[in-house]
Amino acid sequence: MSIRQTMSESALVFVVLICGYSTLIAAESTFFDTCKLIQTLDCDTFEPHLKCGTNGITYPNRCVFAKAHCQDPDIHYLHAGSCNQPPTPGGGTIHPPVSTTQATHEIVQDVYCKAILGLSCAADGEPVCASDGVRYLSQCFFQKAHCKDKSLSIVPCH
Repeated sequence: MSIRQTMSESALVFVVLICGYSTLIAAESTFFDTCKLIQTLDCDTFEPHLKCGTNGITYPNRCVFAKAHCQDPDIHYLHAGSCNQPPTPGGGTIHPPVSTTQATHEIVQDVYCKAILGLSCAADGEPVCASDGVRYLSQCFFQKAHCKDKSLSIVPCH
């Protein structure tokens, strides 16, 4: 099944799982997993920005780091730049400084959002109502809006 097919299916339930940094969209008998989408990406299209992982490996960009984290959730962001060099004061961390778990989550979500914003959404899914008062045509449209406004949440439709 392709990502586009998955995104166009009617979604019945939306579940955000903080543990493991997965955003799942349960759709009838299928689900859409953040890491499944990330694993399909061509990381050569991402800008080079070295990321040092807690496993001591330097990743060439956010995408390659996100793929590694998806394969091994114990890998977290340590600092910007090469693992062979200590982080530069004030320049080697995400600003404001955050925990490695939170920084890892932000990187994975950033890569996910870059990917989903590039997808075409089918308008034939189950409508989703959101906290901004908008009734989105499908989970895919809601996910795109959520990537632009992290405060959005799903609410019951009236």
